[in-house]
Amino acid sequence: MKRLSISTSLLLLIGTLLLAVACGSEQPTAPSPATEAPATAAQSSIEPVSDPASESGSQQPTTQQASNQPATTQPATTQQVPTQQVNAPSPQASVAVTTPEVSEPAPTGIRIVTTSNIVADWVRQVGQGRVEVFSLLPADADPHTYQPGARDVAQIADADMVLSIGLSLEGGWLTELVENAAQDPEKVIELGEAVDPIDFVEIFGGHGTADAPPGRLIVGDGETGAVSVIELDHDELEQDILDLGSRAGRIYATHSGRFAIAVSSDANAVNVIDGGLYLEAHGDHFDMVSRELSNVGLDLTGDRPVHLYVGEEWATVFYDGSGEVVLLNEHELEEEGSSYDPPRINAGPHHGAALPLEDDLFAVTAQHPNYDSNPEQYRLPRTVHIRDLTGKILYTAGNCPDLHGDAGNGHLAVFGCTGGVLAVAAEGGQYSHAFIPAPAGSPEDFRLTSVWGAPGVDHFFALGSSVGLYVVEPEEGEMEQVIPASEELRPIQAALSRDGESLVVVMSDGEIRQYDTHDLAVTASNVDALVTPVETGFWARPHIALAPGAVFVTDSVGGHVLQLDDHDLEVVNDWEVDGTPVKIAYVGILGETEGHEEEGHGHEEEGHGHHHGHDHGELDPHFWFDPVRVQQAVNSIAARLSGIDPEGQSYYRDNALAYNGQLDELHNWIVAEVANLPEEERLLVTSHDSFQYFAQRYHFTVVGAILPVTTEAEPSARDLAELIETIEHSGATAVFAERSHSNRLAQQIANETGAQLVGTLYTGSLGQPDSEAGNYMDFMRYNVNTIVEALQ
Repeated sequence: MKRLSISTSLLLLIGTLLLAVACGSEQPTAPSPATEAPATAAQSSIEPVSDPASESGSQQPTTQQASNQPATTQPATTQQVPTQQVNAPSPQASVAVTTPEVSEPAPTGIRIVTTSNIVADWVRQVGQGRVEVFSLLPADADPHTYQPGARDVAQIADADMVLSIGLSLEGGWLTELVENAAQDPEKVIELGEAVDPIDFVEIFGGHGTADAPPGRLIVGDGETGAVSVIELDHDELEQDILDLGSRAGRIYATHSGRFAIAVSSDANAVNVIDGGLYLEAHGDHFDMVSRELSNVGLDLTGDRPVHLYVGEEWATVFYDGSGEVVLLNEHELEEEGSSYDPPRINAGPHHGAALPLEDDLFAVTAQHPNYDSNPEQYRLPRTVHIRDLTGKILYTAGNCPDLHGDAGNGHLAVFGCTGGVLAVAAEGGQYSHAFIPAPAGSPEDFRLTSVWGAPGVDHFFALGSSVGLYVVEPEEGEMEQVIPASEELRPIQAALSRDGESLVVVMSDGEIRQYDTHDLAVTASNVDALVTPVETGFWARPHIALAPGAVFVTDSVGGHVLQLDDHDLEVVNDWEVDGTPVKIAYVGILGETEGHEEEGHGHEEEGHGHHHGHDHGELDPHFWFDPVRVQQAVNSIAARLSGIDPEGQSYYRDNALAYNGQLDELHNWIVAEVANLPEEERLLVTSHDSFQYFAQRYHFTVVGAILPVTTEAEPSARDLAELIETIEHSGATAVFAERSHSNRLAQQIANETGAQLVGTLYTGSLGQPDSEAGNYMDFMRYNVNTIVEALQ
């Protein structure tokens, strides 16, 4: 959800000052029509929940409230509820049910504000004419892009209770609105907490499944120059399809996922491999191209290439024997292919490295001043220069004894040193550096030799074989130990996700761990996947590659490549590879924030691996698509109303029980309707990922969503290409558009896949009062009929 702008915030404050005028002129939403009176009662226990404001005394309506009392409406004796017939003749199939008249007490002046008009409808069913209800969200609106105004401040300020969906649906705007209205935050109730919410289902790259990401694994042998390829889409292994001349010191994928770069120091060779899977523009859309994996054919022969680093736009190769640095621009490589002649600079021979910074600048290590006197003793640098594309030195940073291992985030480069790390920054034309020392009490020979980072992520991770793994916070100038090291147990390999949210670590005893990088907690572990002992020599230690939904690890001792689920690290695939599989890279289509690790941030021949709006939260807020869970929300509403109006407890309870009976009827009707569809045909492709509750309850499969996270952001071309492929593989025949969002992308997807575009579902909002989705019951009936008719 977009944050409120400054102008909006000022408007909200003005609205607060004009509260009396705004509220005095605002007519409250009328209670539900008489035809929506409750029918049958489902037995349930509803206990009142006390209201913080009412505990100190009885509730007194304000003058404004008293002047806006709704007219008391006597419930009618008939109610429209869903029919049990399987073949409904129209989207509004219903039967009349006679209900007893309920004596409705006089209005109380209680004002309830809801963030959703769907919730407002539930409150009207429970509160009837006893409460006033105001929905912030108008009909046919998108809850993800809604922006409140001054009138909403007035409504919030004068509310006895604010009922929200919660679970991050409203984002930050509700909190700011409550603050501007000077309302008690305890009066804001999140109904989502009462309905046993489900986790957001991660649809790979927004679409498809995590079991088979659309890509390939490039596997390098630890003893020879052999390269094997695993076709993930087809679960096929092709052995020894390329020869690099000697074992690969490192193989890393480029940032887009299209290319892989393999460095073979013993052969003085650098091979750029086209993974063969990429997106190609065609007018207003992109098609996914699938070709054979091939060597691009660049001549990058040089004197002992060792260090390889991959950034967002640039990749760099440092040649120790000559000091030459080759700067590979991925966009130019894509355009020019084998004719590409990358720029080169020279930093003098030494065991060095170069990292891209912003504005085509690079942090390049400098030759030790005593190098010429003893190249072996002084092969490691201690100083870093910021250079431009011509090699001109713009800034000098030091002192970093025994510099080894590095990673960057785009504007900051971090280098491992004896005694700590060196951070070098280039941002907005300004250059700086800082030395971050080891924590107090560290050994005198403390040394970090491997560093991991990710683009745009402020934290880094650094490893020293004798001191363990540390998280480094350059902005705070400090580091903290995450995993200690001992003779018996130590971390030996790691990979940081592209978004910097998770870290996968291989331990010396073969355990694979996954860490949350925020609280440094272990979120998953697998102790049985790798054959032990995992270290029979440096060139045989496991390596890691990350892809959307998957973790890939080479089991070098066992001769296997493993695929693990990225949530629980359970092994989901296993390939036996000839020779000694060690180095690994994933090439293929990547999502926006997930993918392979940024690798190549150190020098592995020395024994260390080196890698580099509005969003929903972890729980899915779209529970209103499950009538069974809605019953829990209705019970919560009745309990909350009883807490602020104890005299109406039995009234609210009876209304809630009656409405829950209607929800039972609705649920049974949906079950009967979808029974017409074989389960293998219950495939949903929707505009927004809001149907997981519905799919879980009624046994549908959500094949994909065009906007998997938020309706505010457009999907990337990669996301669309990936969804197209997923739909074609699934056999889905319909793409469902959404009423509150443009169907432009849905139409494009339908055209590309041959599926039919089905006219609009109501998802986050009710329709106009006189529409086919003017209340919750009609909203659900319309959507179910639309889905069933389209898939039959």
